[in-house]
Amino acid sequence: MKVYHNRFIEKQTSLIGNITFLVLAIMAIVFWRERTIMLDASFQSFDVINKGKLAIQVQRFGAAFVQMFPLLTSKLGLPLKAILISYSLSFIIFHYLLFLICNYILKVKEMALSIVLFTILMTVHTFFWVQNEVIQGISVVFVYFALLINRERSQKIRWFDFPLALLILITAVYFHPLNVFAFVFCILFFLISSDNIINLQKIIFSVATWIAIVVAKVYITKVSTYDVGSMQRFTTNISKPIAELKQGEAINLFLSHCFDDFVILISLVLSIVIYYTTTKEYRKLVLFSLLTISYILLVLVSFYDSKFWFYLESQFLPLSVIFILPLVFDIIPSFKKERTALITISVLIVYKLFYISYSSQIYTQRLNYLNELLIYTYRFDSTKFMVDNDDIQQNKLLMHWGCAYETLYLSLLKSPDSTRTIVIYDEPKNELWITGQKNSFHAAYDMIKYPEANHNYFNFKDTVHSYKLLSRKELPPLK
Repeated sequence: MKVYHNRFIEKQTSLIGNITFLVLAIMAIVFWRERTIMLDASFQSFDVINKGKLAIQVQRFGAAFVQMFPLLTSKLGLPLKAILISYSLSFIIFHYLLFLICNYILKVKEMALSIVLFTILMTVHTFFWVQNEVIQGISVVFVYFALLINRERSQKIRWFDFPLALLILITAVYFHPLNVFAFVFCILFFLISSDNIINLQKIIFSVATWIAIVVAKVYITKVSTYDVGSMQRFTTNISKPIAELKQGEAINLFLSHCFDDFVILISLVLSIVIYYTTTKEYRKLVLFSLLTISYILLVLVSFYDSKFWFYLESQFLPLSVIFILPLVFDIIPSFKKERTALITISVLIVYKLFYISYSSQIYTQRLNYLNELLIYTYRFDSTKFMVDNDDIQQNKLLMHWGCAYETLYLSLLKSPDSTRTIVIYDEPKNELWITGQKNSFHAAYDMIKYPEANHNYFNFKDTVHSYKLLSRKELPPLK
């Protein structure tokens, strides 16, 4: 079995990985608007460009890598379009660099292939909602286990192994709280694997170190209130009646997307269950089943009232680790012909790349609607507007809190001297005080006075007009 595995992994991982990341990079360039003029991405890049420094939030220090791209390109004075394209590419480059480390430096091809599969297996809408740090953090977890496997195979311990392992684990812990699930999935999988891929001592060391870092994070650097609130979701919601949880939209969203976005996962579940049943690897079968069911329930209970699938999808991403490890370490090695493995993986990747591209229309329509809103403001002399959330097409806009940054970007991309912007509120009557503001830029949770703005990119000039509240009649008709 190992012969087929090594032959496929050694010969094909480099080819598959390099081609996949090349296509992903091209897609990141083609869909740079959809990826960067989108909620958090537009807010964070605006903050980086405007302040000229990294915009690390809620202790997600791992975001520093991708934020270096808009930071450096803005320092170089590149046009806004070039800055945003580089930002869109940065997320692909991040995963590609970790793939290169696993593939060419650590030479653990299994984990290199795992990173490739992770970037596409459950990714559809998170390709366009790019900045969720859990996406980058899980690839860091894969690199950590690649290091352990490398040392296990070489039977060599180097003087820098402990500080290197510690650095990687600290990075993974601080990237995102959900990374703990990817870490635990990997630990349990390798713990019960009969191949002794990673010995027990290294597993114990890894668990103890992770716990120590989390304790240090809690009691020294303190967990952010945002993460505390997220972690309390489950404990709060689990006490709710089952009938109430069923009424939440998350369950219906998940079930409906099992037959489109997640349809490949249904096939993988069946394949893994059949494989472990026929090979009588019942421990892995039980582990796979329990972890899959438990994590799905964890997400559905924690976010039972979530209305936005792109957000829910990001919470499900750690689940892909449960599918990837059996696929890479067990199922692919069982193929008797290398060609069968190559065709299987290639078909999966090609299908997912096409499906992601097809799904872009949702986010293209979103940008078109934002542009339509801007066009309706051209009849007024003012360049600053506020809108009631009830007066817009919410199904097209999805979340609206980032609209001020998004419309500002769209305006600037048409003309560097244009700073037309629209801020949307749920209760605009509570925000009427900004209708008297002539010298400041307002977003849903932010206000910047014009003198504080980076005028190389955000050259606010309209100090004559204040914010105008647009009525429903002054906006595109609701459909």
